[in-house]
Amino acid sequence: MSSYTPTGRLNRRGMGNACHLCRHRKIRCDRAKPACETCRLAAVPCVFTPLPARPRKTIHQAQIQQLEEELRAQKRPSPILRYAGPRLEEPGRFDTAIAAFQWHMPFCDPDPIFDLDGFYRELIEEVGSPCESEPVSFGVVKWPSARLVRCALHYYKSTGLYSVFPAVDVDEVGRLLGDSNEQLDLDGESIDVASRACLAAFTALVTGLRRDEPVFVELGVDPIAYVRAALTLLPELAMHDTNVRALEALLLLTLYICPLGLPQTGEVLLSMAVKILFNLGGNTKTPKQNGQHLRALFWVAYGIDKENSLRRSRPPLINDADCDLDLPATYVSEYADYHFFGEESCPSSTALLYPADLRMAILKSRIYRLLYSVQGQRQSMARRLQCIRELDQELSDMKADFPLQCQPDGFAKGSVPDTLFHDLNLRGVSIHLGYYFCLTKIHAAASVGDYDSFSPPPPSSVELCYQAARSTLLYISRVQQGIIPETYWVYAQFIITAVLALYRRLLVAPDGSYAYDDMQIMDEIADIFARLYNSSCDSGRPFAPYMITERFVSKITTLAREGISIEWAASERGRVG
Repeated sequence: MSSYTPTGRLNRRGMGNACHLCRHRKIRCDRAKPACETCRLAAVPCVFTPLPARPRKTIHQAQIQQLEEELRAQKRPSPILRYAGPRLEEPGRFDTAIAAFQWHMPFCDPDPIFDLDGFYRELIEEVGSPCESEPVSFGVVKWPSARLVRCALHYYKSTGLYSVFPAVDVDEVGRLLGDSNEQLDLDGESIDVASRACLAAFTALVTGLRRDEPVFVELGVDPIAYVRAALTLLPELAMHDTNVRALEALLLLTLYICPLGLPQTGEVLLSMAVKILFNLGGNTKTPKQNGQHLRALFWVAYGIDKENSLRRSRPPLINDADCDLDLPATYVSEYADYHFFGEESCPSSTALLYPADLRMAILKSRIYRLLYSVQGQRQSMARRLQCIRELDQELSDMKADFPLQCQPDGFAKGSVPDTLFHDLNLRGVSIHLGYYFCLTKIHAAASVGDYDSFSPPPPSSVELCYQAARSTLLYISRVQQGIIPETYWVYAQFIITAVLALYRRLLVAPDGSYAYDDMQIMDEIADIFARLYNSSCDSGRPFAPYMITERFVSKITTLAREGISIEWAASERGRVG
């Protein structure tokens, strides 16, 4: 009555060969005939029922399937972390915005008590799963037509965009495009890889900056698809170590991608560009070839690098000691009205403004090196305070060079005419907010460093950080027309850091003279982003970062109110007692 395997061998799989009684008692059965010892002593019939045979292969498959399920359960990300990978998607998407927020928040000096994961979780539950509520994006790759590239080049030359973004050699691009009747296929192999990437990235930047221009609307531009196309050539671009077109392509891609909320991706591209730049001698005053244009490319890269470095308090890619930092002869030597007002391009055909203010970029480099580098943090407190005073004076001298009607405090306090608010350009907004950011970073360094014993920062530095945060939010509330999807991530860190600074101030000094006004400021910031989000929805292009910012500021403001209420209630009980 023993069970046998399909091959005819006796099955010895433990209880599978036992009689009914032995199996019930869970003891070994000797399988003797006509009855086993247990059944004989119990005086009962010895009955065997063969078990259905299970091939060894089936058992192994079941075990493997169980292990795979356990591994999948362990690796399955939380509802928050599954959006954390950087992807080149439209920045207005909710999942893309959540991922960017998660990346940026650690650099905004968040309060460790605040439950950021809980905030993200609540937001996702409220809005719904992005994977379900938004259409799936397949990352369309598209090459611009020759006609569109020519239109972009014409616009770039005629509007003076070169003065702000001197990232391509206009004459060389014109030569690559050839005659207007000549057929040029960027999707094919009619030109070299570096030139294809350069033209695609150039078209993406220009049409991305001015996508509402009638000529670009008529041609149905898709800037992010052109960027994706250029990125498909990245492995081949990495093989070009002295190619100017490859350098231009990488810088153009960096200029486009960083404002999408992906500076970490832009920094990878910038690192490749910097290597080519140094190989070509662009860090020196007299490069061997393409001298003036190569120096312009150097300063574009320098400004981006120093901005990223100070924002994250991380080492830059470009070491000042290896570079000639004399400002270029084509750079405007003094601040003028057109740095701040009207069209962003320079009225002179030869003078350059660059995406970042070069004087401020050099100062940002010094702030990082003297206060936030490893060597800077090892200095004594006395030496650090001296550096703080010196850098504060340099920043004050720089602000004093701004034209009288272009002082940032005038805009923050609303003491300038309304016409100036209307005429202020995006470059002027960036310079003003950059000033407050530098002021914050300089004086926040008083509480950063390697010391044997903790000593509180000077009250003057604490107060200046608070006033800079307050001025930043007042400024934003008065120049909110400068907050557009293309600039949101440029200003986001300034805004969020300032909101968190006011929040901490309210918790520390809930009965301060500015407490009520600060709450009003935070409410106004939340209202601004609520209006911006509603407007973006009305236009058919909802921009999720606006909504996330509004929810975050509202949450912080609510927590501040609760903290103040608890503090006031405790004070009242103390007086009554």
